[in-house]
Amino acid sequence: MKDIPKDYEILLYRSQDGDVKIDVLAQSDTLWLTQKRMGELFAVQVPR
Repeated sequence: MKDIPKDYEILLYRSQDGDVKIDVLAQSDTLWLTQKRMGELFAVQVPR
């Protein structure tokens, strides 16, 4: 398995028309998201 980058950011924001926008790290055709960020993206609670 390839090493996961140690520093990355995901930016979520909502446009004026209500669409959710997301910026993620894309590396070798792979998108990296934490469970917390996935929950935010899909507007769901992530169990702890």
